[in-house]
Amino acid sequence: MKKSGKVTNVKRSKVYILTPENEFAIVKMNSITPVKGEMYTGYEFYEMHKGLKLLIFFILIMGLALSIYFMKYTKTSTSFIINMNAEFKIHVNKDNKVVEIEGLNSKGRSILNTSSFFNKNYDDTLIRLYNICTAKDYFSNDYLSKKPYIIIYINGHSKNINLDFSSFEEYINYRNLDLIINQNGKSNK
Repeated sequence: MKKSGKVTNVKRSKVYILTPENEFAIVKMNSITPVKGEMYTGYEFYEMHKGLKLLIFFILIMGLALSIYFMKYTKTSTSFIINMNAEFKIHVNKDNKVVEIEGLNSKGRSILNTSSFFNKNYDDTLIRLYNICTAKDYFSNDYLSKKPYIIIYINGHSKNINLDFSSFEEYINYRNLDLIINQNGKSNK
């Protein structure tokens, strides 16, 4: 907003004026050099309060910290493919939590349309996927006569491969199935 008045003081780019309504105002200096005691017109100068500056700074720092944490948390450190008649590609972060899961065939995609596995431990996710496949009768006698096992493919180029499938293997063996873990072409069976 434009204000006019007598110049009382000049500091850097600020001009202090007294308006005809006897109101003190600070305006931005424009191309005309102000002289004390003369009339001057300029746009009102708004200075941000220090508390507001601190609040904005704090919000920016918190936003940056949260985005860095979120990026690190959702960054995939290892991924593997599991085939149990329904195929899934599971991406796991450094904390062994599922950050992404993809259905690689129609059966896998249909399961993912009805269930969420984000932020779950990969071992719990595998057991839950097995239970859903069993409930949907993906382990039919016809399928089991051809393949009485579940295969996990681990890419050998994955960083920090520290996956332990022993509890899932026990769970599967208890149900008279075998778990084959194929890491970069080498199988455990």
